Amino acid sequence: MKKRLSMMLLALGLAACQDSSKIEKTNEIENKKAQSDSQNDVVFKQDYAVPQEMQETPIYEMGELIKNLMLDEKQTQYSWDQLANDEHIQWQTVGYTEQFNTHTNSTITRREGLVRVHVLGDRVAILRERKYEAPWEINYYGAEAKWGVTSIDLNPTGDFQEFPDPIPSLKKQKISVNKMCEQKYLGDQTTVYLLKANNKQDIYFVDQISTGSAGSSRWLSLSMQDKSTEWCPESNAPSDLEATPSI
Repeated sequence: MKKRLSMMLLALGLAACQDSSKIEKTNEIENKKAQSDSQNDVVFKQDYAVPQEMQETPIYEMGELIKNLMLDEKQTQYSWDQLANDEHIQWQTVGYTEQFNTHTNSTITRREGLVRVHVLGDRVAILRERKYEAPWEINYYGAEAKWGVTSIDLNPTGDFQEFPDPIPSLKKQKISVNKMCEQKYLGDQTTVYLLKANNKQDIYFVDQISTGSAGSSRWLSLSMQDKSTEWCPESNAPSDLEATPSI
């Protein structure tokens, strides 16, 4: 009888330990989910479904993404592994691709990825079998790979995609925004800003809009190099333009 009682107590103890372990594991999962939900607690202005291939990917607010792409103050050059382990980005390229162009006698290197982005709750749509949130392309560009990344392009996937002015989103992240130049020609508009943030390297931010009979497109670029004369060669001098620092 005593032996049977001891075995029963031992079994009950093991069951209690297993139940406790299950509860702890469940709580851990729920806590992680709650933390994830809290990080992504965004009120979207549009009711778009998320494409299946992006459903496990957290979404970036535009200003957060740009600030993360700005180099830390001790860095001087973008490398090809910049944000390589960022869970918000699905990198499509294994490493990077380097290709020699015989027509221009130059080498182009690129690295491609996809990222979910909203601009203060606004998302861009893409029409498939139904209307979905459009993933954004994030592409790194450079000449020979050994020289690193020289520019980063951001744009929604799909044709003729537009999105709201990104500047308020940048200011929300305490990024100082100073307009360097602006140029308009027919249906095209290019605006160049210099971005500054604490503990970050300054970077040039290019906002381009192209409008035609079929629609409008908008895309963004980041560059460590000042190419104002190339981006808007006939614009006003920077001193004639209004600086717009963040509050």
